[in-house]
Amino acid sequence: MLIMRGTHGTTVARVVKVKTEGFKPDKGRRGTGIYFWAESSYSRDLAIGWWSYRISINGYQGDNDTRCAIIYGKMEINDNEFLNLEDYDIKQAIATIVYQKNKELKKYEIAAIYDAFIKKVEEKSKIFFKILMACVDAPAPRFMRQSYPTDALGNPQCLIVRDPKCIDIEKDETVSK
Repeated sequence: MLIMRGTHGTTVARVVKVKTEGFKPDKGRRGTGIYFWAESSYSRDLAIGWWSYRISINGYQGDNDTRCAIIYGKMEINDNEFLNLEDYDIKQAIATIVYQKNKELKKYEIAAIYDAFIKKVEEKSKIFFKILMACVDAPAPRFMRQSYPTDALGNPQCLIVRDPKCIDIEKDETVSK
């Protein structure tokens, strides 16, 4: 059994919705899922930074309460239901696909490449991967309370949960700016 924890930065309005309706997977940089910053000393700040970035681009339009909220999630899955997208062979296979495209890719095109790649791996292995792990860009320093030290640590790890049923909300927190 594999147990992982992470943070998900969003609005108070969306936390209320998640608690009543559940999480809904969405397209993201590394494919479709619910993105959590993997538990670390920086995961809370990363969640706040993500919320702050989304506020700056009017990403929570229509929410009646856009205050920052963090969901602390615990995910429990079987070991074989986890796929590390940072694995050398996987990274090289995806690099080959991207290289063959020979163009600047838009976010939705990148997500589609990852979704198609994961689907092929699942078909071949006959395993549905409930959680993926990928390193993604940290929010820009202007959105962070404390800058993420990319020079020292590389990009932060994200858990991409593809099966919302494996998420247990341990707690949520409303953050005052």
